[in-house]
Amino acid sequence: MNPVSPRSDTDALAPPEAAPSGDDMESIRDLLLGPEKRQLEVLQQRIENPELHAQDVSRVLPQAAALASARDDRLAVALTPAVERALKESVKRDPDTLVQAIFPVIGPAIRKSIAEAFSKLMLSLHRTLEHSLSPKGLKWRLEALRTGKSFAEVVLAHTLLYRVEQVFLIHRQTGLLLQHVVAPQIQAQDAGMVSAMLTAIQDFAQDSFRVSAGEALHTLQIGELNVWVESGPLATLAAVIRGHAPYELRAVLQGALEHIHDEQRAALESFDGDAAGFELARLHLEPCLQAQFAEAPATKPSARLPLLAAVPVALVALWLGFVIRDRRRWSGYLERLRAEPGIVITESGRRSGRYFVAGLRDPLALDPSRLLPQFQLRPEKVTGRWEPYQALSPELILQRAIRLLQPPAGVRLRTEDGVLYAAGRASDAWIEGARARAALLPGVDAYDDRELEEEWLAALTTLKAKLEEAVVFFDSGIRLAAGQSALPEMLAVQIHELQQAALRGGRRARITIVGHSDTTGTEEQNLRLSRQRAEQVARLLSEHRVPASWLETAGVGAREPAPADGPDPDPGRQRRATFRIVLEPPAAP
Repeated sequence: MNPVSPRSDTDALAPPEAAPSGDDMESIRDLLLGPEKRQLEVLQQRIENPELHAQDVSRVLPQAAALASARDDRLAVALTPAVERALKESVKRDPDTLVQAIFPVIGPAIRKSIAEAFSKLMLSLHRTLEHSLSPKGLKWRLEALRTGKSFAEVVLAHTLLYRVEQVFLIHRQTGLLLQHVVAPQIQAQDAGMVSAMLTAIQDFAQDSFRVSAGEALHTLQIGELNVWVESGPLATLAAVIRGHAPYELRAVLQGALEHIHDEQRAALESFDGDAAGFELARLHLEPCLQAQFAEAPATKPSARLPLLAAVPVALVALWLGFVIRDRRRWSGYLERLRAEPGIVITESGRRSGRYFVAGLRDPLALDPSRLLPQFQLRPEKVTGRWEPYQALSPELILQRAIRLLQPPAGVRLRTEDGVLYAAGRASDAWIEGARARAALLPGVDAYDDRELEEEWLAALTTLKAKLEEAVVFFDSGIRLAAGQSALPEMLAVQIHELQQAALRGGRRARITIVGHSDTTGTEEQNLRLSRQRAEQVARLLSEHRVPASWLETAGVGAREPAPADGPDPDPGRQRRATFRIVLEPPAAP
């Protein structure tokens, strides 16, 4: 049994030590680890927050790009695909942005290129014209015919002193082609194969003739061509020359080779077979493509030269004149068609040497081919394609109405604001048919024939007025006056025509013969005498086949005297018979 250590009373009575609280521990940790913890939180936030990370990178990116570009070309190679894609997307989205950016550069470059090309063209034309008008030129033209070459090639062969046609830049250690430039209008072979052959020839010469490694091939002649070779420590320059070049050209070749060594020595020393980095060498190789022609002797200019030079200008001016004339004629023809009602042009232009025009044409519109002679255009040079449609212009609506309704000679048609008006005289059958057919006309909103009079009614009205103007005069009693014997027959014919016209209109003409007298007798006598005169006229008309049922008689005595024909009225004018006609409507069925 383990002994128990005795405890004093004071120990038992002493209070136990108090343990530190949680807040105190947190304060201690904050004092000891707080700064490091806050720094870690800031660092974690910079790593996890893309915006802060991008800001940090943006501060060092320009300096890093400058250092990488100065060290090597890897940054440029890495950025090239991204820049190309960005340019493609920019052009696809808005081409104007790139156009505005390169405008200050591309404009002068294009103008310079055009000016150089035009200058070369004029020089070649001048040289060809100059030699064409001389005896030597005629001799060269015969040579061109004999050999099958072009005249320009023959002129070049006789006037060319020398021309550098091609220049090769070859890596000396590997024999690989670094850069190659060719003069204009020269057809070059495979540049890589040519450089390999030159290297092989040079190696062959060194091996076969036991020359030192420092010596190299300088000149190689093949027919009309000479190959001049200039060698440097890292690269070789070979120029293909046609003709006999002056020795000063070697200084030009040597200077170009020296500049290339000076600017691209590092690239030449580290060449691994990729010649893409030697594009800058073209700036020194292209000036080597020199040429020199023989100076023409100072002779008096031929009088025919300006004339011959003016011939192409005159031909071009003549051609332009014909083109402008034809275009003016075509433009005038199109304007005339556009002004023609019932024709709508939808397409026009020139194709395969022929003018063409297409559109819509109302069948009643003018035939476009009829206008061609007016503008001096040949029909075989103009193609027209027209689709039919119905135009709503007033002129064509009226033509269509005339064609459909076929109005008689006494009817006039006109259109105004979509209304078709008919005026004049026509048969009732035509009037009824026109009313039915007018509703079928396109462009006609309403038909108005209130000014149209039926023929039968017009005839009936005319006959009625004519008969009412007729007067039968008497001497005394009921005897007709002198010269009146033929009047009853004429009146009978008019009465028959009147009744026939009334029957055509479904009406009935009620004819009343009115007898008159002068004032000589009493009123009763005059009234009786006037009735007798009316009955006498009725008997005379019946003798000429006028049915009695058509006639009625009445006497008015002297109550309706005839108008006086002068200061001394003739009493015989009062002894008369007249007609009153009433047109009654048709009887109800």
